[in-house]
Amino acid sequence: MGLTENQNEILFIIYASISALSLAGSIFICIVYLSFKDLQIFQFKLVTYLALVDAGTSLSFFLPSYLDDIICQAQAFLISFFTLSGVLWTSAIAHALYKSAIREYKDISIYHKPYILYACGLALLASIAPFITESYGNADSWCWVRTDKDRAQETILRLLIYYIPLWLVIPFNLIVYLKVIVKINREISNINEEEFTRRQLIRKLLLYPLILIICQTPVTINRIHDYFDDDPEFALVLISGVGICINGLLNAIIYGCTESVKLAVASWWRGNGKTRSTRVSFLSDESNKMDELNTF
Repeated sequence: MGLTENQNEILFIIYASISALSLAGSIFICIVYLSFKDLQIFQFKLVTYLALVDAGTSLSFFLPSYLDDIICQAQAFLISFFTLSGVLWTSAIAHALYKSAIREYKDISIYHKPYILYACGLALLASIAPFITESYGNADSWCWVRTDKDRAQETILRLLIYYIPLWLVIPFNLIVYLKVIVKINREISNINEEEFTRRQLIRKLLLYPLILIICQTPVTINRIHDYFDDDPEFALVLISGVGICINGLLNAIIYGCTESVKLAVASWWRGNGKTRSTRVSFLSDESNKMDELNTF
């Protein structure tokens, strides 16, 4: 027994409302990137790419997929592509930070095209695969890879095109940010006047991988439940969808609202049109380590 029509309508309204907030956050990041030249650096370009795919995820939840099979197929493809691409972009950002902060590469923009091929190319291939196996359909309150045709095959497909990449990216991101935190503590813990800023930065670095864990754990649990029980739990489906829909808003807040962005917007608000310049290198100079790391 699936969800009732009334439950689907309620979930659609909730998901669309939260997605609207995420879409607004993603649009804000894109506007900021386009409006301030000092922020048009490679690091923030990666954050803007993440905002764009988050916007795509948000838009896909505006589709009332429970009304029509064509809309359902469209939503399934869009969710499959944009959610996986978003996950992969977070790992690209983590990799860029690793190369800059740990390996101290001077120019990480050499990874621009590889990042796009990785985050968008793999997501595109993954989102096409269910069309080949005719596996897209209703998956609780939104459309994705269904499991009512061939449970074993379609469960494997779900794992391959989303959950295995997701739970490989999460520990990778966590390890990278922990390495950066260790380096921050080792290299700049002796700067007393920067202690408060250092602690703020460390807390923020810990939030990056936590976003995925917080937003994606409920839907992972829900899919495990789906495997063992055909009858969806309304509360679990609700929390799962909310986690996916709010992911874009949290990414915009944590990844996008850096000190550089705040200063740029504040400068624009005051009307002087000046923004602080931000450099690409990380941890290269004792006097500006905090400013450079705050680019992310």
